[in-house]
Amino acid sequence: MKNDELLNIAQKYGTPSFLFDIQSLLNRIEAMKDILDNKYKLCFAMKANPFLTTYISKNIEKIEVCSPGELKICIKLNIPALQIIYSGVVKGYNDVVLALKYGIKTLTAESLSQLELINKCALDLNVKVFVLLRLSTRSQFGISRKDILQIINDVRKYTNVIFCGLHYYAGTQRKRVELQIKDLNLLLDLKNEIINTTKIDEFIIEYGPGLGVSMFEDDDFSDTLEPLGDLKTKLDELDLSGVKLYIELGRFIAQYCGYYLTSILDVKNTGECDYCLLDGGINHVNYYGSIMGMKIPIMRHIQMKNHHNKKKDYCICGALCTSADVLVRRKQLDNPQIGDLIVFENIGAYSVTEGIYLFLSRALPKVLLLDNKNILVARDFKEIFELNF
Repeated sequence: MKNDELLNIAQKYGTPSFLFDIQSLLNRIEAMKDILDNKYKLCFAMKANPFLTTYISKNIEKIEVCSPGELKICIKLNIPALQIIYSGVVKGYNDVVLALKYGIKTLTAESLSQLELINKCALDLNVKVFVLLRLSTRSQFGISRKDILQIINDVRKYTNVIFCGLHYYAGTQRKRVELQIKDLNLLLDLKNEIINTTKIDEFIIEYGPGLGVSMFEDDDFSDTLEPLGDLKTKLDELDLSGVKLYIELGRFIAQYCGYYLTSILDVKNTGECDYCLLDGGINHVNYYGSIMGMKIPIMRHIQMKNHHNKKKDYCICGALCTSADVLVRRKQLDNPQIGDLIVFENIGAYSVTEGIYLFLSRALPKVLLLDNKNILVARDFKEIFELNF
């Protein structure tokens, strides 16, 4: 987006605000689908940005839900139940029952006890449910290979569960395609063991490759879709016959469509350093890897009025009363003034929900959606101090 567009939006709607460019998002999704050539399907992990769920759901195959709250969002948005994969590290009885009553047919199981719970809920409601068994990645997530094979051997005890495949996610910002192919070979080996024991008509693999995205000044932005293209090339070399592969992505889909608009509230020199203080802060901006401003995100300084050229380094901080509230440790700015706009780019994923929003009882930022040249206010400024007493 152009500077004057961003400035006009900031002046009309106020700051701090998140702005998500829907057309940019949809263009990226279409480009991703073109790369995959309809051979592999996309699944959006809505935890990356729930405000985009409606738009994304109309353009890709599956939405992954990871909490009861996300499920309730989907219900409010009328996301088709058959489009949802209900995942999540822990699930309660009422959570699973709500999902099944809504009509969701596919859930993931993270443990033996969770599988038993899903089966009980399905039995109580007299329905059948498809289950993806999540293979552990040597973390708190998922089930061991040994236990998965034991589950398959005991398949008859899960009377209301239909096993349909595997779920696997190894982490985020993984930039080596050979690691992803290693994951998939692991899953395909396990799949072959499973189908030797029990018949599965269409074996589903929901796989989160954690493709890397560019966010900081030293990153390569020449082709942000290249990691998906590299993965597709390697996928075509694998024997995926009889497998329906859903590539689960969140950050990789949503990252580049977002902006964070924040105003300069103060500029000062403390004798040690020049500071630029914003009406936002680390409670809103949470770039992966940007702890204490050690990395410099792509950002713009948009002047309200033309200032004399006087470039020097500033430490850019937020409005929180903590020394940790450093967004950028050192960035050259051109004579910043109170009222100027600072725009952080590539902020379409996670920051809108991952910030420490209750800290210091500051109001939540506004959330704006640019759709077809129209601005929709998805959420207005929201006071939250009442939650803290």
